[in-house]
This record gives sequence, structure tokens and C-alpha cells, in this order.
Amino acid sequence: MSPKYASRDGFDKIFEWDVRGTSALVKDIDPKNLAIGKNMQILDFKEVDFEKFMEFDRKITSGLERGDYIKEFFSMQGSYNKVVTSSDNEIFGYCNIRECIDNYLIIGPFYAQNSLAASTVLRAVLESIPNLKNFEILK
Repeated sequence: MSPKYASRDGFDKIFEWDVRGTSALVKDIDPKNLAIGKNMQILDFKEVDFEKFMEFDRKITSGLERGDYIKEFFSMQGSYNKVVTSSDNEIFGYCNIRECIDNYLIIGPFYAQNSLAASTVLRAVLESIPNLKNFEILK
């Protein structure tokens, strides 16, 4: 709910995060231009404690329970994902990119607590795609 409609309609539930959508030509993407947090760790999804991961996910999605969906989605063929944590394993964000039809890469889910965590995890996922430049669009 946006603040505009919340005040107009009397709602008081406003998320602190923001949803953004964009697309880019893959040929124009250079992951090395994305910053990396020096005190952050990049882990594969399978290396992270699943319950800790789900605690972070529920916090982001206002309590939505989607553990089975996440497990299935993140283990699909053509799916690349990473989790960014602090040195003491506090989860700061995660990103999934999957191969789709028409030579597209589709990003999502992609959540991060701040822009540095977002940049760090996005770079890690992009660098993990072995044939990145063979795709046309990242959406």
C-alpha cells in the first residue's frame, strides 16, 4: 500500500521496501561494475541454514510461508542463486536468476537489506552464469 492510498483510504500498513522493475540488454552488463561488500560472504543457497533463510524470507514477505516454493524454484535447472550474509551469517539478501524462453534471463526473487548487499549478491549470481553473454535480456 502506498502512502497516498493509505491516507486516502485509512490503511496503516505500509511496507518499508520498494518493488522495482527494469530490464537490460545482457551485452551491456558487466558484473565487475557492481560493488562488493568487503565484510559480506557470498554463499550458495544450499550452504545456508534453510530455517534461517526462511526467517529472512518471512520478514521480507510479511510472514508468507513459501518454503516449498523456494526449495523447488531455487533448485530448477537453469536457475542460478546466491545468498549474501554478514561474517556471522546474518542474511542480508538473496537473488535468483533463471533461464527463460526467447533467450531471456528473469531475475527474482531478489531481496536485499541495502544497496551494497543487493549489488554484492547480484554480481555473484551474474558471475555464476557460465554462458551469460549468450542471453539477450535480463528482466
